[in-house]
Amino acid sequence: MITAATVIVQSLVPAHRIGAASGSLGLFNQIGAVMGLAIVGSVFSSIYQYQLPLSLAAQGIPSGLVPNLDKLSGVLQAVGNGRDVLHQVLPSAAWPLIPRIVAGANDAFAQALARSFTVTLIAGSAALLISLALRDSPLQGGTITEEES
Repeated sequence: MITAATVIVQSLVPAHRIGAASGSLGLFNQIGAVMGLAIVGSVFSSIYQYQLPLSLAAQGIPSGLVPNLDKLSGVLQAVGNGRDVLHQVLPSAAWPLIPRIVAGANDAFAQALARSFTVTLIAGSAALLISLALRDSPLQGGTITEEES
């Protein structure tokens, strides 16, 4: 599938430079995707780690149980198997709290996801504004003729 960016880049460069321009576009797309995913993933993880104890407390989970559940934050993010793991690690007296623990973990997950989306939206908007502000300027040191390239 050819994206609009590829078509634009290919239409702006001379025919003998299309390969280099397309390759550069692909490289920078990949770098942007990797860096963006790393940044947003870090933001998500940090917010989830911060929000989980607050969400568990809001669900009425006893304060003595929250630090132990906070250590299981990775398991609580998992889809579907959180209840089974909680049955294994919690004493049977705490099993009635499992639905509230799952609700608190889901709330923390939703909070982190929403804030991560906001970061993504802000970064995307900033990238758009920066790209609109870019100007075409000649390189320093003269021009290259077709024979030299």
